[in-house]
Formats: sequence, structure tokens, C-alpha cells
Amino acid sequence: MNANDPRLSTVRDSLRGVVLRGSSGTVTYHLRDCIGEGGQGWVFRATWDDPGGVPVIVKVLRPDAVGNESLRRFQREAEVLRMLSTQARPNPYVVRFYDHAIAHVPAPQGGEPLALPFTVLEYVHGTNLEHVLKDSGGRGLAVERARRLARHITQALEHVHAQKIVHRDLKPSNILLTIEGGQEIAKVTDFGLVKLVDVNLQRTAALAGASLGYAPPEQYEQGNQRVSARTDVSNVRVYHLHLTGQVRPLSPESQGRIRSISFFTGESARKAVDEGRADFMPVFLSDIPELFRSGALPLDVAMVQLSPPDKHGIATLGTSCDAARSAVDNAKIVIGEINESMPRTHGATAVDMRRLAAYTWTKRPLIEHERPEIGPVEAAIGELVARLVDDGATLQMGIGAIPDAVLAKLGDKHDLGIHTEMFSDGLLPLLEAGVITNRFKSVHPGRSVTSFVMGSKAVFDYVDDNQLVEFHPCDRTNDTALIRKMDKMTAINSAIEIDLSGQVCADSIGHRIFSGIGGQMDFIRGAAISKGGKAVIALSSTAGNGKFSRIVTTLKQGAGVVTTRGHVRWVVTEYGARDLHGLTLRERAEALIGLAHPDFRAELSRSIRELRHFDFGG
Repeated sequence: MNANDPRLSTVRDSLRGVVLRGSSGTVTYHLRDCIGEGGQGWVFRATWDDPGGVPVIVKVLRPDAVGNESLRRFQREAEVLRMLSTQARPNPYVVRFYDHAIAHVPAPQGGEPLALPFTVLEYVHGTNLEHVLKDSGGRGLAVERARRLARHITQALEHVHAQKIVHRDLKPSNILLTIEGGQEIAKVTDFGLVKLVDVNLQRTAALAGASLGYAPPEQYEQGNQRVSARTDVSNVRVYHLHLTGQVRPLSPESQGRIRSISFFTGESARKAVDEGRADFMPVFLSDIPELFRSGALPLDVAMVQLSPPDKHGIATLGTSCDAARSAVDNAKIVIGEINESMPRTHGATAVDMRRLAAYTWTKRPLIEHERPEIGPVEAAIGELVARLVDDGATLQMGIGAIPDAVLAKLGDKHDLGIHTEMFSDGLLPLLEAGVITNRFKSVHPGRSVTSFVMGSKAVFDYVDDNQLVEFHPCDRTNDTALIRKMDKMTAINSAIEIDLSGQVCADSIGHRIFSGIGGQMDFIRGAAISKGGKAVIALSSTAGNGKFSRIVTTLKQGAGVVTTRGHVRWVVTEYGARDLHGLTLRERAEALIGLAHPDFRAELSRSIRELRHFDFGG
């Protein structure tokens, strides 16, 4: 039989009224009615020894699940349940196990009798916690009642853990409530998702209980091998921004257990996304905190690295406030790594240690990013962009050779400000020289504002306990309404390619996801509508050692448009700088061809003439 076999209902119905003989051969169980059905079994109400005897629950493995592996698992689960109930003093808050045997019942339409394993458990008169919570209409339980039931549950778990068993499916529906001795008590049931931490698996198993269909696949596959400390992870979705280094959730070994979902796909995630083992979510950086806050992306656990707490027990988010602030504020559980190497930062970074459900204390160096080499192309672009930066301007820029080249050319400027999503090493010389003063900023005057910091130990040391650098979540740093309030806001961003209409691709190479939307559009728009502001896209004219033009007639198939042609303003390559705002499609094409590498200009002119019939003669 298979799961869709109509004969299954015939077998189930035929079991009503059947008398099953227990493992001793002398005890019998009289099945009455089927009160539940799971992925692999039926649950019957029954009585012990005679129709008027003690009520019990009998779980019967369905015929379609009685394969060699399913049978072994069902027998192993019985062993684990037996182990929990045959102690000298069984715990009163764990549902009792009574028996496990094989029932031989007639097959439908004749044939060989069916051998169906069954397990006999305590029958609990009452309801479960899930129904009680629903009936409360959202009011929950009274404090004393909740405290009493929680005490019963924790005592049950203490008993289970003493047998080196971890219940991994503890939820309201698996907490039964009944009255004993005139008092309400809780009983833990359904050990379908458990892990044996250190038990002889020749005698027991990695699985126990009825919810076999929900156990991790690798536990099925390991058979009698010892289950490792990390195989109890299954169906986990991990949301993250840029990750660096070896990231286990992105490894092939994690496929099917942990699913990575990146808001920004860095180098470590690209291969997994390409191969379909991980996902990418296109979203503005400024919108991510609200996804957590609204519950659109509900977070069960937030795992964050923190600086050591001060004398008041307050740690900080250190180098990364961005979306971490919202994650910490909205996750059900927060787990922290307190890293002695993490700088203590100012702004909206405070995390009360009492917010943490658990933490570990480490001392390991932060991952650093080496500053890229500035070549002649980057130096030329840096010079051109620097000419667009006015004294008193507020800057936003990223990390890389072009942003560093721009910053290296700003030494003769005065009273610059910083309001950016990322803070990097390139800013340090300007800060130390007094070029950056933040004195003319209308928002957070006198302070450099960022959402996260990336770079070397030097920049980590600079922001450590530096009150002149404030970290804020990305829905504030990247808030267009806030950015536009700063006069002369100058946003400098990069691109992978730009077409002759001005559409900017910055997150993909064709269909291949390369990075993410990030905050480019937030700052491009905010700077464009700032009084005296400038929105700049800076890129080298070619890629692949001069083999490919970054300025193209049309974007590659599948390429994502991050900055639309309606939002684009200044475009800069090593061949010049042009403001596209107010230009027609023909004028834009002519301007952008002028910024392309000379080797590609003729082909660009020819292809755009064929496509749009442009005449560049007038």
C-alpha cells in the first residue's frame, strides 16, 4: 500500500473494536475509536484488558509506513519512550509509556495478514495548552497558573535531559493538561522530534515518538551512527546581509537543513545562489528593518556579535547596526557572542545584556578587508569625482578602489560631513587632517553617521568609544526624507554596467546575482533632491581587462535595474563626467558614448542608431 491507497481507510475502520495483545501475551487492549491521524500512524482510544478497563492511547503504524526503515524507527522510538517510563521514579509530568508490540490484522480483500506495530501510552483526560491559549482570546494565562504549568514542564524536561534526550518539538499542542488530585497539571507528550545526545544507539535511536515525518533527513540516514551535536537543525531559514569568510549555512552540507536568504549577496554566497542552494531577496536596505518589525519576516532568533558590556550591563552592536538593531528589537530570542575585540560604538547600538537569552564570550580578531590598489583608471575617476564635491558637502560612499581614489583627492576640501551607510579606512586621513568636521550638517551636526563599518583594524580602533562617530539603523541612515535635509548631499556609488538610456545595473551580471540593491537608490534619490546635492554613479569604462564595455546599448538579459533612468544624475568614468538629468534619450546616448572607452564608441553609436534611429549630427 501507499499513502494514497483507498484501502487504508478500510484498514483503519476495521481496527475499531479489535482486541490487540500486548508484548507479554497476557495483556490486551480493546480499540474503541480513532481520535487522530498523523503522517505515519493512527491514534486510537482504547481500554486495558476489558472494555470497561483503564483507558489508554494506542498508536498504530499505518500499513503504508511499514517498510524496513519505518519499522525500525517505530521500534526504536518505543525503546526511547520505554526508557523514559521505566525509571525507579517516573516523572509525573511526562506521558507514561506502557507497551509496544505487533498486531496481526486481516488484510482488506484477503491476502496475508498485516503486521502493524503499535505503542500504548497513558490516556490523559483533558485538553492541551494550545486549545486553552486559543480559548483565552489572546489574554493568555493567569500568572499563577502559568507559573505552575511552567514548573511542571521544566521538571519534565529536566527528567528527559537526565536521560540525555532532547525534546525538539515542545509546543502548546504537545503539552497536555489534566486534573490529578484536584489540581491541574501539565504533561509533556509527543517525542517525535528528539535527539539522543549520548546513548547507545544499538539499543535506542536518534528518533522517538509519533511525528516521524518531521525529523531531519540526516538522522534517518545515519542509522545506528552516533548523532552529532549539530544534526538537530532542520528547515531553518537564515536571513543575512553581507557575510565574509567560511559560512556554514552556505556549504553544500547544509543543503536541505539550512536555507540562506541574503539581502546582499557577497562573494561567499554567490556560488550557493547560482546553484540554487541559497536565495537572494531584492530589497532596499532602508526597508529591511521594517520587514522584521512588521512581522512580514518574523524572526525566531537573532544571533549577533556584541562588544563587551559596560559596568551597567550594556553591550553594543559594535561594527554593525544596520538591520541588526531591528533584529535584536524584534526577534523572540536573542543570542549574543560577546567578542572582546569588538569595538564599543555609539549611537543606536546599545543592547542590554538582559535582552539576551544566552551568550558566549570570545576574543577573536574581526575579519578585515584589505584596501584595494588604486590604479591609473581609478585615480582618473577619483580626480573627476572630487571636482564635483563642494566645500561643506556631506558625503556618502562605499568601499573599494574608486571610493578610496575619490577620498584621496579631497585633501584640499573644507568642512566636509559624513552621512553614509558604510564607514571605511579611506575616511581616516580626512578625519585626522580636519577636512571632515561635520559642522554644516543639518542632521546629526558634528557627528559622522554610519550604519556599519568595514575595513582594517585601524578603522575598528578609530570608531571604538568614539563619540564623534554615531551608528544608526539603516532605516535612518538611508531614509530619503532625512538625506534630502542635508544641503550639498553628495552620494557616490558604483555600477556593473549602464545602458545608453541611463539604466544602472548594480546587483547582477545578467541573471547572476553579484551583490544587492543595498542603499544605492536611497542615497541617489536623497542626494538628487537635496539643495545643492549631487548623485554620482562612478565606474570604469571597461571590465575584463578591457574586453568588455561597461557602457552598453542594452543591459544584459536578466540584469537588474537598481537605479532607474529617471533617477540617474551624474555618471563618471575615466573619460569624463556628465549630468544626465534633463537630457533626452538621444542626448543621453551621445553623452554616455562620450564616456565609453574609445575602442567601443563606434560600435555603440552604430547599434543605438539601428535600435532607435538616432542622428547625432544635430
